[in-house]
Amino acid sequence: MIDAILMVPNLVFDKDDEQVDKSITIAYVDYKSTWNENNTFYLTALLTEFSCKHPNIPISPITFDSQDSFLSWIVAELTTGKGPDVLLLDNFSTINWNKMAINHQLTDLSQYMSVDNAFHRENYFSAALNAGVLEEKQYVLPLSFKCSSFFSSERKLCRNANKTLEIESYNDILNLINMSVEHAKMDSERFPIVFNTSTDLYLASLLEAFQVPIIDVAFPKIVMSKNILADLCDCLRSLNEVCSLNENNYRLTDCIYQSISFPSVDYYFQSYGLPVWIAFQNFMMEYVNEKAVTILTPSFEDGKKHAATLSFYGAVNNNSKQKDYAYKTLRTLADEACGEGIGWDFPANRKALEEWIDKQVAGKEWTITIDDVPHSIIHADHYGTQLMRIADNISIIPFNDWNALKIIDDGMMPYIHNTMNFEECYYQVINELNLYISK
Repeated sequence: MIDAILMVPNLVFDKDDEQVDKSITIAYVDYKSTWNENNTFYLTALLTEFSCKHPNIPISPITFDSQDSFLSWIVAELTTGKGPDVLLLDNFSTINWNKMAINHQLTDLSQYMSVDNAFHRENYFSAALNAGVLEEKQYVLPLSFKCSSFFSSERKLCRNANKTLEIESYNDILNLINMSVEHAKMDSERFPIVFNTSTDLYLASLLEAFQVPIIDVAFPKIVMSKNILADLCDCLRSLNEVCSLNENNYRLTDCIYQSISFPSVDYYFQSYGLPVWIAFQNFMMEYVNEKAVTILTPSFEDGKKHAATLSFYGAVNNNSKQKDYAYKTLRTLADEACGEGIGWDFPANRKALEEWIDKQVAGKEWTITIDDVPHSIIHADHYGTQLMRIADNISIIPFNDWNALKIIDDGMMPYIHNTMNFEECYYQVINELNLYISK
């Protein structure tokens, strides 16, 4: 039997005069967020910029106001052989691209990349690009990635650890938090940790930070470690006993704008915005004569690896009648994704980060207000070097399944709040996860 060979046109995408005959439809969820000065969601701003820079590639955005409405629509479209040319997804997407790839609903982009003279694999951070590979085929191109981190001062870290700080596993992080909880029991004004996350899900945020595997999509089956789930639940449970999790649920900015507040916090858990917040944290600690320490959360599977999550990414619909130009559009977006919105995360394209550092960071002056007084932050060249080093050190970027994470968070909260025992909650969570993956 001879395998059919898919003929791909010799794509030359660097010609400015090349005109796409038909508009490329691009579907995504627009949260109507105020992430930039124009009060528009980042992907909307990105596509507007794309249209200005590439008028020869007409695009037609299709937006949805929620993940659920997007999921319902795309399932119906794909079932009838239709749908947009390009899907743009984000960290909270309920669309599982792995399942779609396995079901041949997404285009294998490798065939286009291999003949694309403008695509250069080395221009991307390898972990971000490899995140979109399934069975040695590239189905997803990354736009940006984010990594969780813990901020503190060197003095507090060393005092709590009672040794030179060495983070080798997620247990080291939990030990630091637990020691702060013990100290907080003796000091009611002390905050062991402040959560600054993009959700109200505490357990899910930690599972994401350590990139704990939940579901193997290919089979599918549950692969979550019961032991690490117990570890994380017990940590949050002890924290909740001395400082209600609900009281910890406020933005980091609510603490840092008053110098009297932030020195009393042992740790800030930051789930997004590392490129920006690392500079603020450095300034905050200098303001109170302490040295800032940033700890990237280690991967659950390998403590020497720093974990991250793709925050924005895209794929091409296999039903598209113009897959070559859909790929061109997506690749161009991945190459150029940058700007203030992406400044809260890392662009997946190395050159995009270099350009952002050059234009927005090195030698630029930002302002932070502390005690109602504005202070300038001048980003020296070493800050840009630090950002590039952090991005290079990210070695694993699996995808989140926020449906599964929410099932776990909701199901284990009664144990964390001491109203049910662990086994009862765990049994319910496993049942819910099994129902979820069987759909």
